[in-house]
Amino acid sequence: MKRILSLLAATLLGLAAPVIARSHATLPLDGAWQMRQARGHQTYPAIVPGTVHTDLMAAGVIGDPFMGFGERAVQWVDKEDWVYTRTFDVPDSLLAHTRAELCFDGLDTYADVTLNGTRILQADNMFRRWRVAVDSLLKPSGNVLEVYLHSPVKVDLPKWEAYPVHYRVSNDQSANGGLLDRQISVFARKAGYHYGWDWGPRIVTSGIWRSVRLEFSQGAVLRDVFFHQVAVSAKEVRLKVEVEVETRVSGPATVAIGADGIRPVYSRQQLEPGLNRIEIPVSIRNPRLWWPAGQGEAFLYDFQVAVQQGNLSCGTYRAKVGLRSVRLVRNADAKGRSFYFEVNGRPVFMKGANYIPNDLFLPRVGREGYERVVGDAAAAGMNMLRVWGGGVYEDDYFYELCDRYGILVWQDFMFSCSIYPYEGALRESVLAEAEDNVRRLRNHPCIALWCGNNECCDMWYGWSNVQKGIPAYDNMAVAQLNLQYYHDLPEVVRRCSPGTDYVPSSPWSPEGSRNTNPMLADSHYWTPWQKRGPSDQYERHHSRFYSEYGFQSFAGMETVRVFAPDSADWRPDSEMMMFHQRGGSRANRRMLEMLADEYTTCRTVFRTWSI
Repeated sequence: MKRILSLLAATLLGLAAPVIARSHATLPLDGAWQMRQARGHQTYPAIVPGTVHTDLMAAGVIGDPFMGFGERAVQWVDKEDWVYTRTFDVPDSLLAHTRAELCFDGLDTYADVTLNGTRILQADNMFRRWRVAVDSLLKPSGNVLEVYLHSPVKVDLPKWEAYPVHYRVSNDQSANGGLLDRQISVFARKAGYHYGWDWGPRIVTSGIWRSVRLEFSQGAVLRDVFFHQVAVSAKEVRLKVEVEVETRVSGPATVAIGADGIRPVYSRQQLEPGLNRIEIPVSIRNPRLWWPAGQGEAFLYDFQVAVQQGNLSCGTYRAKVGLRSVRLVRNADAKGRSFYFEVNGRPVFMKGANYIPNDLFLPRVGREGYERVVGDAAAAGMNMLRVWGGGVYEDDYFYELCDRYGILVWQDFMFSCSIYPYEGALRESVLAEAEDNVRRLRNHPCIALWCGNNECCDMWYGWSNVQKGIPAYDNMAVAQLNLQYYHDLPEVVRRCSPGTDYVPSSPWSPEGSRNTNPMLADSHYWTPWQKRGPSDQYERHHSRFYSEYGFQSFAGMETVRVFAPDSADWRPDSEMMMFHQRGGSRANRRMLEMLADEYTTCRTVFRTWSI
């Protein structure tokens, strides 16, 4: 297919012969690095992508924090700065290119990057990708790339101390990190669950957590493609293919768009210096539509967009695209308002789960980890996963699997259970993060909805001890909340992924005081877990959409034996079991109460409860 597109594009340009020069190349920089504590001298082998904690574990400096009381022994790590270094050579064939860019797919979180002694980047957001021009700095051999990772604690403690009010941050386990009540997580654009949650430990990571590479190019560069699905029906799909090409010189170019079974489309364009945005209409008759699991085939077209300028290829963008329409239906009725998804004009009942990250050390999840979890969801009959706002925007492969299995994704922005100081530099960082991730994910047919946050609005309007009762501070928090979730984030979705629905929060009720109402929108139903009552509460409670619900469980004995090999630690009220229980002292009691109600054999265990 690529050969056909290149030959036809060359013919359109009137070239004497269809000889297309290769103008792009990549030099991967993953793999073996060196790392050290910034105020130390001992160096250790490191693996990129990776984290400081996993590299220290591999070097035998720290133990596994998941084992026993090991979490306590690693709390010093997040209070130190760390330095990662790699030396590399660049072949002359790559240096001959006119453009070289250093690309980081993920830096966790505050990082200064230097190349051959020149600082080229200051990163401040775990969720963003970073791209820096470095063609003037590279040399044939002995290039030294250094990433200085600042302690997120040392960076953000001064912000906490300087801020005029300290809002409640419900799951920041600052005391476990030796910070007393100084809950600093809201100042960092970093995964919230790293600071602790009611289901996990506090392990605040740093690292080069996604891939690093050098990209070389000659002439114009194809930067991005968006397959905007303007209208979708069984008879025809109309696309507006939006192509972004960056060039340093003006000149004509040809854009070729094709997919298996679809007649290619060609467009001749005049490029000007800078970023060129090109829109090309594409119509597909009698399309094979993409359907969620249980509704039909999750068919994916193999699309390619090739751009050629002169005898140079400016790049080829490849994507598996599912042609479909997804709409959140919000109609008023006798009970309130509907809240359901319609796919290709058909109402579909969503069956799924709330998806949290697979590990605290994200680089070790890998493709096999994603395949196992998404495959299990598909095997269980699910057709939707909600990527929860206290984690991360997941790896590309996660969304590719959801595309393939026909699993829709409710995608939260990464904000959860907190009020954020949404102003100044933090606001600028969030806006860049939001645009980067919406653009990265917008071609995936699985993306059904963007949601502003997890429980932040519900927390402010519905939880106790959140509002301060001081008008100046409370008004500031409301202004920040409204700007973030009701103006900025929906505007990013509207601009970067038109046609994709957005809701400000989950749970969310748009009417009145914004207190949640299960008959008006979605709900998070945790009453059976939070308050004692019969197990049939789930059958008697009603909502338009359950975007979160659940009840905690004890770990299986196979797992318990791993982190607590001594049988003396197996009692529910042992120090070990309570250390690994982050749901509070009432949590294990609540599980035992429910077990005692349902299974009489558990009453003996219940009578021994000694908290």
